Amino acid sequence: MPLKSIFSVSQPRSGHHLMEMMLRASLRERFRYCEFYTEPGCCGAVPCRRRQEFAFQNYALFMQKSHDMNAADPLPKDVDLILIQTREPTLRSLSNYELDLRFHNLAHSPPYLQYFLATEAFYDVRFYQKWIKPERENALLLRYEDLLLAPSDSLACLLKRLEIEITEDDLTAGVREVRFSSADRSSFTLRKMETSRFFEQSIFLEFLSLLSHEANYLGYRPWREPAKSSGTIGAIYQALRAAHERNFPAVLAAVGPILHPEAVWPGVWQLYAEALLGIGEHKIGYRMLEKLLRIHPEYLDGYLALATIERNLGNLEAARTLVRTGVERTGNVIRAREFLTYDWPDEALRAWVPNVAETVSRDDVIAAFRWILGREPESEDVITAHLRCLGAQDLRLTLLRSNEFRKFFAGLRQTGSSERSRSEPSMLLSAELVREAFRWVLGREPESATVIAAHQKARSPEELRYILLNSEEFRRLFPP
Repeated sequence: MPLKSIFSVSQPRSGHHLMEMMLRASLRERFRYCEFYTEPGCCGAVPCRRRQEFAFQNYALFMQKSHDMNAADPLPKDVDLILIQTREPTLRSLSNYELDLRFHNLAHSPPYLQYFLATEAFYDVRFYQKWIKPERENALLLRYEDLLLAPSDSLACLLKRLEIEITEDDLTAGVREVRFSSADRSSFTLRKMETSRFFEQSIFLEFLSLLSHEANYLGYRPWREPAKSSGTIGAIYQALRAAHERNFPAVLAAVGPILHPEAVWPGVWQLYAEALLGIGEHKIGYRMLEKLLRIHPEYLDGYLALATIERNLGNLEAARTLVRTGVERTGNVIRAREFLTYDWPDEALRAWVPNVAETVSRDDVIAAFRWILGREPESEDVITAHLRCLGAQDLRLTLLRSNEFRKFFAGLRQTGSSERSRSEPSMLLSAELVREAFRWVLGREPESATVIAAHQKARSPEELRYILLNSEEFRRLFPP
């Protein structure tokens, strides 16, 4: 049987990995999958240039993944099926927003939600116009809601379109995967937008109205009657479109009226400043970016924008200094390495940023959460996001800089409370447990066997955690 191929273009949080899990479980060794941007030895082409290799390896189906985030993927002509996966826009964006906050350790705020939804709308509109609206004979549109409500029908329909035969037992094995969400290993279920604490109806109504006007709400029935498309989200959306088209006067016109320091996300200021640079107002644009960083010193992209300007002027050392300053002030090494890999390949400076070769394991993430935050990670998505940290120290600092830990430690400093009174006596703690606690809380190994033995006398791991957090050493390392 000849190898069949799928180009799977899906919106994030729309069930791509569920379908991949179902295909893998039903076809087993006959299924070959490429995640494109993470696959070792990937050819980096759409469609994949290596499919003929797989045809000689007894695979029945090859699937290549893409989210087409920049609407830059070529339309694949030499594939058997284009699988397009989408989801109700508000619910998809809510899910994506929740993941974004967790991954970047950001606190929810209306200005960031508005900026985030504007970028989502910019992506949604282009995705709709390119993949959903056109009718193609070799395309199959699969909605997330239909996949969850009738997984057996969805899987069977997909395989039938590809003319791949499957037994009832294999189909059942694939559908069984619906019980195991990649987010938290619980059942995949349809959710309601009102259950999210980030659902602010007035903000999402503007998002709905914008998408309804620009992209027919991606073919879904709006949950409210669309209003006139206007407001902060619409202004940022128009600016993003104009910036993409390099229409810099239109960027200035779109976001100029909403440009208030406390009312909009720093990314809007950056859009405006870069538009000023685009029309030749270099000094004013540069000063705006400097002002942005005085107001928001934690915003790494502001430093990177200034570094780009200096690099383009030939001032390489000034550019490198700005990158270093931004990393030191924000600790955002992941974004810095992305910038130095894709936007400005600078091996010397990239080597200065913590080494990406130091990997973090799933057990590392769980241990770090236990010792620093005093709890388990809330989902598999959270674990996966933190696996991207660039080593143990990056993971440790990420959690220590989190709003959750800062609030906890502020309370701990005021009360000096301990778990001692609430801890039941336990057996002697193991030496390895003490070493693990030192590594995650203090960032070092215990200095001697005597120190290990002394801390083994803690009545529980919870008490050991509080002892280290209350230590003078930690308070010096983590000042208010």
